[in-house]
Amino acid sequence: MTLVASPDPGSVFVGWSGDCAGVNACILGIDADKSVVASFAPAPPVVTPNPIPTLIALSPNQVVAGSTGVVVTMSGLNFLPSTIGFWRGLPRATRFVDGNTLLVSLLDADVAVATDPFSVVSLQAGSPAPGGGLSGSVQFSVVNPTPTLTSIDPPVAALNSAPFRLALTGTNFAPTSQAIFNGFTPVTTIYVSPTQLLVPVSAQTLASAQTVQISVSNGSFARTSNSLPFSVNNPPPLATSMSPSRTVAGSDSVPLTVYGTQFSTNPSLGGAIQTVIRWNGTNLVTTVFSSGELRALVPASFLAAPGTAQVTVFTSAPGGGETVPLPFTVFAPAPEAASFEPDSVTEGAASFALTIHGHGFDAGTTVSWNGAVRPVTLLGPTALQIDVAAADVATAGSAAVAISNANGTSPVTGFPIVARAPAITSRIAVPVPAKDLAWDATRRVFYASVGSTAPASGNSIAVIDRPALPLRRREQALRGPRRRRAGAADRRRVADHRSGNRARPEHRGVRLAGDARIGGYGRCRAEESEPVSR
Repeated sequence: MTLVASPDPGSVFVGWSGDCAGVNACILGIDADKSVVASFAPAPPVVTPNPIPTLIALSPNQVVAGSTGVVVTMSGLNFLPSTIGFWRGLPRATRFVDGNTLLVSLLDADVAVATDPFSVVSLQAGSPAPGGGLSGSVQFSVVNPTPTLTSIDPPVAALNSAPFRLALTGTNFAPTSQAIFNGFTPVTTIYVSPTQLLVPVSAQTLASAQTVQISVSNGSFARTSNSLPFSVNNPPPLATSMSPSRTVAGSDSVPLTVYGTQFSTNPSLGGAIQTVIRWNGTNLVTTVFSSGELRALVPASFLAAPGTAQVTVFTSAPGGGETVPLPFTVFAPAPEAASFEPDSVTEGAASFALTIHGHGFDAGTTVSWNGAVRPVTLLGPTALQIDVAAADVATAGSAAVAISNANGTSPVTGFPIVARAPAITSRIAVPVPAKDLAWDATRRVFYASVGSTAPASGNSIAVIDRPALPLRRREQALRGPRRRRAGAADRRRVADHRSGNRARPEHRGVRLAGDARIGGYGRCRAEESEPVSR
């Protein structure tokens, strides 16, 4: 026979006693009376291991140093009523909300001092055995309060001034506070108190005109103060003189030099020249030679018309400014005659219209002829016309012509009135050395003198007449016969001294046909003319 023990729910089989033993099935032989006892006991309770909690987030994940009564909400999974929060590995009072939320109370001492810059505190959640354990950590920060910047002393400094310490005044400064230039460059900072910091300003910073935005950070860019400007100022320029200060209208480009003081010789941080010469407010391309000298080229387009330009020196901000203007005069040119049309007349000519070519003529231009003002017809800025009467040219000579207007008076120019040529009575050929030639500017002719020692026609005066011979004959006359010495030619006497007569001899003019060459001898044909004085 086989006996099997079957415990009731909540009980467990403990074992056999009597004719069977152990906890397995009891097998009995039927050969005699048998006695078997089955023992049962209450079943022990069933134990389930706790899961390991998962920490996902903290709220808040940072607090300001010195805060009190801070409660951090932990969000995660597998939280149990027995799960607690840990701060730097130390348990803290925890209230279970549900399987996903715990409320952890921090001690005031935990957040009394800010954590070091760029460092954090680890918070964890932990469940007890069976099972259980600690979750992963989530970062938590204790930060300094956000500083406030209220003033900077001094707010400006002169360009190239000596290094100094800049005083920053505000609130919530800490020993770890740091001044920031232009939002991203940390600079050396000296902590004085929660309301004051000192920042050394270097010579390098003071070497360029600039405006720097200064702010204060308490350990991170997220906790940075407002910013205030600090300026390194250019000095205000002073222009005292310039060269030149005037030029004639219509000139080509004019080099201009301006002298003064406090011209900035330092380029800006962007590399542009900070001090420039201005012409009526327009910047000129400027070269800075020194703190007292600037140079620029004034374009010809600025000098096309008469007027007065205002020249200033401008230095860009910070600081700087613009000087009092210096006047530059662009004046109209004085009138001037360049040529006449016709270029001359013969004495005794009829009245005619004389055109004068030149420049600087305008509606107010007048012309004087030998000091007498004549009516003018303006043909344009380069030409005008006057009427010349026959009486004005009755006598050979040179008429004095002057042109005037509001811009000045031209130099006196001579207008030639040429004498009539003497009548030709006969023609002869004579040798003419160049040294015996004389130019008559009034009559615009050459005279030749035949010496008294000449074989013929001695003591005679001849007027050179170039067109008297055809070109080929003139060339032959210039070359002369090769067998003769230079300058030899036929001569004909037209006046002489009578033997024993002491009276002044009569000299009759001779017009020479052909060319007379300066510096040598020419062969010409002479023509007898009316008597002339020597």
